[in-house]
Amino acid sequence: RQVKFTSDTFGPLAHIWSTYEIRATADGPATSRGINSIQAVYDGKRWRIFEVLWFAEAPGAPIPAKYLP
Repeated sequence: RQVKFTSDTFGPLAHIWSTYEIRATADGPATSRGINSIQAVYDGKRWRIFEVLWFAEAPGAPIPAKYLP
């Protein structure tokens, strides 16, 4: 599930950072977390996703505080 997102836009371009976590049960602890980097383009009628990249949190690569709730 998404726990936080931030976005920046310029003209028809948008970049979204979406922090996610995975839980075995809805009220259980997070078993993994990471960040999706999403690029989108507005075509005049709707937003279209252009590219999605993701990176899972690891012991040597914790999620920065600014991307956490």
